Amino acid sequence: MSFQNPNQREKDPTIYHSALVKRGPRLLAIATTPKTVIRKADQKRFHMVTLVIDEVKYTYFIPNKEIEENLKQHVGKTVVVTATGNDKRGTAKMEIQASMVKGSALIQPAIDVAASKPTQWQTVNTSQLPQKPAGEAIKNPEPKDREAKAFLCQAANLMRLCVKKANDIAVELDLPNEHRQGIASSLFIQADRSGFTFKMPISAYTPEELGWGASKADSLTTPQPEDE
Repeated sequence: MSFQNPNQREKDPTIYHSALVKRGPRLLAIATTPKTVIRKADQKRFHMVTLVIDEVKYTYFIPNKEIEENLKQHVGKTVVVTATGNDKRGTAKMEIQASMVKGSALIQPAIDVAASKPTQWQTVNTSQLPQKPAGEAIKNPEPKDREAKAFLCQAANLMRLCVKKANDIAVELDLPNEHRQGIASSLFIQADRSGFTFKMPISAYTPEELGWGASKADSLTTPQPEDE
């Protein structure tokens, strides 16, 4: 059984490997470098690290050296973690997949604009554009935040599709809400990496446009089975 320092318990709740297994694929941040603590009673060593899940810090007791080395490679980053196996049986494993989210952001989901930008786009040197004659009034200038708003609308539509497919999977496999959230995050990250964000429409999808599947499209908050 892992030992937990009473002072640490007051600051951060503990999350064990079994809890991560139950949550399924999960977007989280590895906030600290793994460290070792020694229990005074028997001088037994325990290895721990701080994880940030849904903006809450947890102390995770590392079950084996393999997982510890894997965590060290992603310190300060936000990643998608899939925990498997059993700590007590010595079969605990952890798959860590890098995400596009900065470790300091801790926001789910988030998008790396540079990675999503199509390669065929080129930066334009505005100093070479034709200049308007002095004194000529600029009519109906484009709002400075228009590009940002358009991009966020496209990203929101991509998330709607990912949530819809996560709902379909949750209904088909009867999965808990924690798994549904993890699946939606994982789908969004993969789709954004593949450059689909900029292929999304700006206008919000209607329930009919979200497509077919095992769940209703009129409510993305809670997956509802389609009426037979």
